[in-house]
Amino acid sequence: QIRTSSRGTIVKIFIEGGGYHYTTMFIGRGYEVVPDLDEAELVCFTGGADVNPSYYGEQPHPQTHFSAIRDEDCFKIFNHCIKNDVPMVGICRGAQFLCVANGGSLWQHVDNHAIHGSHKAQDVLQGYELNVTSTHHQMMRPEGVEGIDFEVLLTANMSFRKEKVIDGTPVGMLSSTPDVEACMWQATKSLGFQPHPEFPSAPEACTAWFFEKLDLILE
Repeated sequence: QIRTSSRGTIVKIFIEGGGYHYTTMFIGRGYEVVPDLDEAELVCFTGGADVNPSYYGEQPHPQTHFSAIRDEDCFKIFNHCIKNDVPMVGICRGAQFLCVANGGSLWQHVDNHAIHGSHKAQDVLQGYELNVTSTHHQMMRPEGVEGIDFEVLLTANMSFRKEKVIDGTPVGMLSSTPDVEACMWQATKSLGFQPHPEFPSAPEACTAWFFEKLDLILE
C-alpha cells in the first residue's frame, strides 16, 4: 500500500543515519526514501549510541556512551524540521533523542530489561497488549519543560532498576510505574518509539502498531 500525503503524493522520508533495515521497512510500506533533507516530508531518527546527558542536565552514567558529533547533527535536523513544519519519528535511540529534544530526559541505564529479546507492552488508549522488540538499555522520561505537552501511547510493566546520575553518582529506583515505550509530542509533530519495528524478526503487531501511530503525526 502506497503511503500518500494530503496532496496525494507519496510521502518522502529522510532517514537520519540511513540503514538497510529502516530503508527496506519504509519502502515496503509505501514511502519514498530521499537522500536530501530539504526534500523530506517526514524525518526518521534511528538507533545507535546514547544521547549526551548534558542535554538534560546530567553527567554520564558508567554505561552511557554517546557521539557528540551525531547529537549535534541530530539537533540541526530537529531544528530544520521545527522551522519547516516537518513531522519526525524516532526509533530506539531516535525516540530517546526526540524525548530529550522535546524537553524530557532519560533513565541512563536499566538493568534486567529484556535486552535482545521481546516483551509485552500495553496500548494506553485502547488497553490491549502486544509483543514488542527490546534492545535498549536507556528509557524515555518525557516529563520536562513546562508548556511542552506529551502523550504516552505505549507502556510496559517489568521488574528492573532504573538509574540516573545525580552529582556524579549513579542513583536508581526500582520500577514502580510503567516505563514509556512510545510517546507523542503534538506541538512538534514528534513520535518516539523505543522498540525496533524495522527488525526482520519484529512481531508483525509491533510494526503494524508503529505505522498506525505514525499516521497520527502525518495527518
